[in-house]
Amino acid sequence: TNAVIFYVIDVSGSMGDLEKSLARNTAFWADAWIDRQYQGAEKCYIIHDASAKVVDRETFFTTNESGGTVISTAYQLAKEQMATRFPPDQWNIYVFHFSDGDNSSKEDNMRAGELLRKDIIPFVNLFGYVEVGERAGSTGFIRYLDSEFGEAEGVVLTEMNDRTDIIPGIKELLGTGR
Repeated sequence: TNAVIFYVIDVSGSMGDLEKSLARNTAFWADAWIDRQYQGAEKCYIIHDASAKVVDRETFFTTNESGGTVISTAYQLAKEQMATRFPPDQWNIYVFHFSDGDNSSKEDNMRAGELLRKDIIPFVNLFGYVEVGERAGSTGFIRYLDSEFGEAEGVVLTEMNDRTDIIPGIKELLGTGR
């Protein structure tokens, strides 16, 4: 069967060194584990700040953008990639998003939530959101997601405050789904 993993990372100005390190290390080790377990899984790497773009693996793990954060741009781009490159009726789709949870507005939280509700979660095997950093979970996007999707099947929400959370976070992400 065909499988694709969407790795989505926030590269906005609010993502400090700790947040970038947690997000990249978690994505890297999850990617390494998936490669060992599943031969031939496709990858789609998306970075976002106020806009989103598909990038290669090296750019995903090394880019240092800045600017504001509009989370919905990443979900819109993932939706477009699913429509053009990875149709859900032909692919097992997994989406892992890493962010510090800082978003431009409550309105964009709702826009991102609507994209998840209508265009992503119903069509993927697993949607995982990882909120990283010392402020993880305090006021971030994960609180909105938990209120909207906290009990939804195939949705994993986790927080990482420091490096000791990486392995448990990966286990939580990869231990769920269809």
